[in-house]
Amino acid sequence: MYLSQSNSRVIDLMKLLSLTSLFLLSNFWMVGAATDTTIIYLLPVVTIEQKDILIGDIAQVEGVKLQLLQQIKSIKVGSVNQARFSKSIGPAQVNYWLKRNQIDLSQIEVRGRSKVSYQQPASGSADLLAQVKAFYQQALQIKSVEIRPRMKMPVIPPINSETRIQFKPKGDLQRGLLGVEVYSNNTTPYRTTLSFEIRIEQAVVIAKIDIPPHTKIEPSFLKLEAKVLDPSHPSFWQGIPISRIEKVAGQLSSRQIRQGQPITDQDLQKIYCVAKDSPVTIIAQHGQLKIQAQGVACENGELGQLIRIKNISSKKEITGQIIGQKKVQIHF
Repeated sequence: MYLSQSNSRVIDLMKLLSLTSLFLLSNFWMVGAATDTTIIYLLPVVTIEQKDILIGDIAQVEGVKLQLLQQIKSIKVGSVNQARFSKSIGPAQVNYWLKRNQIDLSQIEVRGRSKVSYQQPASGSADLLAQVKAFYQQALQIKSVEIRPRMKMPVIPPINSETRIQFKPKGDLQRGLLGVEVYSNNTTPYRTTLSFEIRIEQAVVIAKIDIPPHTKIEPSFLKLEAKVLDPSHPSFWQGIPISRIEKVAGQLSSRQIRQGQPITDQDLQKIYCVAKDSPVTIIAQHGQLKIQAQGVACENGELGQLIRIKNISSKKEITGQIIGQKKVQIHF
């Protein structure tokens, strides 16, 4: 009888421990799930200086997945077409556009409601924005660049034909911090620092399949696709995206290119006028006297560059200037 009661107590204790473990484990997974949730807090009243309404303009977005945060901030959820008119944006509308942009709503929570108004920027600010856009287009070598101020544009001196503006990036371009100096009418220059979000959408060459390193890229490996490029992602700054298939087809890959990846200039082996270990013609000329010999390039080089070459006959290493395809001239 005593043993029976003891065994019963042990069984009850084991059940209690098992239930406690399940409770703790379920709480662990619930906490883990909560930390993965991205929360969008819609700001009550917002004034924007462009007609398109982006989530990043009207909300504070919090979460642990940085790439997802940047994607959400760039999603358009509506527009305000006239000044002094406002538009109400709520969770239903935000969720609709998130779903349209293939965002998993199970990990998203939208809170609050925004009343969004459009205000035309001052003429000086509008002119400055146009020049900032041109600056980023040239710096990134991409035509389709959209910039959005992260702050309200300051009132700056009027810009005219005599105004000179200098831009000085603060750190890397992807930070979006830009020092601005406005010189006008020989007065003390106006200086400020502005912060921008950079959004780029353009047709780029995409790999249809995985392409191994040192592989000749066939046209069938490629397709042209419109992409929204994220400058805040480190991979964006590893090369300039290419927008024409003919600039890629026939070249050799310099590294592994994944399926669906935009191809940049850094993914392709550089084509040199003279390649290392390739045969070259060595030309030595003095007045009417011209001598040619065969050699081997000791390094890669481009037109006009001095490189080291080895004379096949004498086995001596000399320096010459590249004057054409596989042609090097020695000056004496």
